[in-house]
Amino acid sequence: MQGFQTILTHKDDKSYLGAGDVTVTAAVWTRIWEYVVKAQQAIHAGYGSPAMPDNQGYIYIILMDDTATTAVQEQGMLRLSLLNARETRKVVVVEARTETLSGSATDRRLKIPLPEQVQLPAVGEDSKLVLEMLSDATDVIKKTPAGATATIIQIPVTVYQ
Repeated sequence: MQGFQTILTHKDDKSYLGAGDVTVTAAVWTRIWEYVVKAQQAIHAGYGSPAMPDNQGYIYIILMDDTATTAVQEQGMLRLSLLNARETRKVVVVEARTETLSGSATDRRLKIPLPEQVQLPAVGEDSKLVLEMLSDATDVIKKTPAGATATIIQIPVTVYQ
């Protein structure tokens, strides 16, 4: 199988943030993003090697809610996981606060590195990468909030086909 690097975004999700706004409840894990692996593919979370930081992937996520006039960053814990197709097996890849994962869209020194996670299983056809949130407050995460800052999800992965 030949692998290539790519970055999944909120636009790759067809069910949650990719489809529209998502309501999160305080202190309850809520699925906010999901990517279903395509036919004849397998995916590892992350790409590159930590030995070569210029070539490894970096995860960046900023989630915005929407007040009357300006968008505000939604605070809480995020969890990126791998699930098999029937959702009977779950492997957590990374769990971190939103403040940590939203360091900088352009400066990788302020991002969390996510090299290819070869120690974890690759997920195959119809399996899922999911992003869940344990929000600090009940609120609505807006796909396209008011103001200059938008919700952004950038998850590096290695795709094998």
